[in-house]
Amino acid sequence: MLSRHASRLLAWLLPLLALAAAHADTRQDAASSEPERLVYFGIRPLAGIRPEEVEGLDRLAESEIEARSHYAVVGPRDIETLLSLEAQRQLMGCNADSSCLAEIGGALGASRIVFGDLTRYGPKVLLNLVLLDVESARALARLSRTVDAPDSLAPLLDVLGGAIGELLAGETGETQPTGATTGAGAPPLASAAPPPPAA
Repeated sequence: MLSRHASRLLAWLLPLLALAAAHADTRQDAASSEPERLVYFGIRPLAGIRPEEVEGLDRLAESEIEARSHYAVVGPRDIETLLSLEAQRQLMGCNADSSCLAEIGGALGASRIVFGDLTRYGPKVLLNLVLLDVESARALARLSRTVDAPDSLAPLLDVLGGAIGELLAGETGETQPTGATTGAGAPPLASAAPPPPAA
């Protein structure tokens, strides 16, 4: 049963599903056979982070997901291209709701979703990433990284690729590193962001 919010968004999405499928197919290697689809919803800027600061990180994260997985990736820029402004507003309301994101991912023909958020705590930034199974709306893996970044987010560029690799390790048959939490025992997520650290 679709939530009311997801149902409204799907009304905007359904006419565009064929376009989304065609667009994702152009990313497939000609020699590969129909890879599964993954929707990357991007990194949400939270406290202390401006939206424009995460644009470069989003592009890098999308490239790393494509390079480190077997999925055909539909990224934030693809979604912006395909969706109307109103549908994008509806989608923004889904960002903290894993079941809503899973419904949208399913409508786009995806089996996996990756999303995350970024929060500043003084000179440090906290990056959270989540790999979500669309069918069950449960987290398959989640990962957090704290990085010293007092002046800019540039230090994140050095750790983002490794973080994506760890997040997707279970999807590629590699041994899961200790930095990521995985498994069916992980509870459904309401948000990627943990509570602020104790003072």
